[in-house]
Amino acid sequence: MDGTTAITDVEIDRVIIEERRRQRLDLARIEADLAYFQARLELIGEPTSANQRAQRKLFKLLHEQVGIRLARTRAAGGDPREQRPGQDDDGTHGQPNATD
Repeated sequence: MDGTTAITDVEIDRVIIEERRRQRLDLARIEADLAYFQARLELIGEPTSANQRAQRKLFKLLHEQVGIRLARTRAAGGDPREQRPGQDDDGTHGQPNATD
């Protein structure tokens, strides 16, 4: 042996199982966020004040963004934490750039 530690099949299996477990939990968290924003939108209903209109606008935007994140996560079968909330694919956080 040259001093390196060999990784056993059992260790690899344990890491894979833990990663799958974490991905399922992340997916469940995203789904819970989506349900929360949907419920808030339903509770607001038809806004009757400026405050309710602002809340509705915000929750609608959040609901849409979380839905996009959920769809991407399901399609990729990957880690939803690869892209931080609020960060667009190009890393601009929704800010226009010179090409917009």
